[in-house]
Amino acid sequence: MNIYLTAPADYILPPNPVFRRARILYKVRAGKLYLAKGHARTTGGAAVVGVSELRAGTPVAELADEISAEVSARRFDGVVFDGGEGAPRTAAALADETAARIAPKPVFVAEPLGEYAPRAVVLVQSALSGGYLMNHIAAAVKKYGRERVAIELDRVIMDFTLPSFTGVGEEITRGEAERRRGESPVFFADSLCVNYFMYSDGNKHIVLYDDAESVNAKLALAAEFGIRDVFIYYPQVKDIFEGIRAR
Repeated sequence: MNIYLTAPADYILPPNPVFRRARILYKVRAGKLYLAKGHARTTGGAAVVGVSELRAGTPVAELADEISAEVSARRFDGVVFDGGEGAPRTAAALADETAARIAPKPVFVAEPLGEYAPRAVVLVQSALSGGYLMNHIAAAVKKYGRERVAIELDRVIMDFTLPSFTGVGEEITRGEAERRRGESPVFFADSLCVNYFMYSDGNKHIVLYDDAESVNAKLALAAEFGIRDVFIYYPQVKDIFEGIRAR
């Protein structure tokens, strides 16, 4: 399994040869590709290309050519397209064109773009507030095929007021979660591969949170499905990174 530590262009990643790098190096704006300042000589790892500002209908062939040239010149492992939900068909077309040019190196896209980019690998979110993570991954494998599924492993630290009808909670810090827990016992939700505890402040709450062991449980589940690539946003896990085990 390839585990990529994703980070902003200038973020210092740990010198760990077991984990791969994925740096947020590029942005598409007004139909042009821009490289982060100070990274003219950056090579290797996966290149993350931000496409949140990509406009619907933007011609993608020249952009795909330019990205392909960067991959070749800088010896990138592949390309991750970040965003694109505002113009999904255009972003997916760019990803698909890029995938055709840099194959067999992979191109990764967010799940909403997956059905429009048949040559790209789909990043499936691990952060759920309900249901079963195993079923979520299984459904993606069934829909796209195992070779087209990767995991985007986002660390969860979220407080839900009960009853929760939206499935959206309050994002909190690790320190705030510990403060709210007090003496409440901690449990592990096998269905979500996440820790949780409950407390009351006049309203009932449930807090879901990841630590190194729950992250390892998610990695183990991905391995059971034969998932080849997992992306972890390093700034989210910096404080627990030493406990995360490569597969």
